[in-house]
Amino acid sequence: MEFFFAFGFWFLPSFFCVFVSAGEPADIQNNGDSIKSGLRPPENLPDRPDIDPFAEAVSVYFSASELYNIFESTRPERILTNLLRNGFYRQEILMMIEISSAAGKSFADMAEARQRGMSFEKMAKSYKLDLMEIFQNSAKTKKDMEAVFPYDVDFSTDSLQSCATCQNE
Repeated sequence: MEFFFAFGFWFLPSFFCVFVSAGEPADIQNNGDSIKSGLRPPENLPDRPDIDPFAEAVSVYFSASELYNIFESTRPERILTNLLRNGFYRQEILMMIEISSAAGKSFADMAEARQRGMSFEKMAKSYKLDLMEIFQNSAKTKKDMEAVFPYDVDFSTDSLQSCATCQNE
């Protein structure tokens, strides 16, 4: 018993000091200043641009006033990039732009309806538009954009190689 008290009084304070100093403060972990922060290190982040090249091509192809009327924003590239990264197809986006422009409705309404599962056929009928004409116009727009803008550059390679690919086309 004497051994326990003698050892315990010496051991407990030193154990407490080691225990307290061993852990990292919570704010370091939350701010990403530690290996254990839960955030991926920069070398593991995907090598892709902030704005999708197709979204930039759309903003250059259409007039600024038309895009402002449809998107109700001066930066439609961010909206389009989010949709592209969430699974929307390029043709689908161009069809929604076409419907928005023809019907005088906002693009956000079209995107929300598509996310809820509304078909293009129902959209076209609700705004009294011809779906085949919309499809043909958006296909023509996509073909024109592909001819003018090199937005199909592979961004998974390093940036110098991607730039060389853009300039050689």
